[in-house]
Amino acid sequence: MQFTVKVEWLREDGSIAGAEVGSVDIGVCQSAADVGLKLADGKRLFSRLQEIVVAEQLHRHRPRSLRVASAQLHYEPRRLPQCCRVNFSLE
Repeated sequence: MQFTVKVEWLREDGSIAGAEVGSVDIGVCQSAADVGLKLADGKRLFSRLQEIVVAEQLHRHRPRSLRVASAQLHYEPRRLPQCCRVNFSLE
């Protein structure tokens, strides 16, 4: 018996995207230990799902990153509150 795991997600623009996470071949159950997914199969599927989620998150945030890179940035360091300041001296 073969199981194929697929995932679909709704993008911000309303389109639906999808990908195949992977397939698992499950043989004949000869004992209770043969029932369900093996740990290695679950890890492989979960790892692939993680890759898909991260890739989609990066795809979604890429345009924002490009806008920030092309904009003129102005940085002003924040002053720490008095309770968080540490004075170092080498004397």
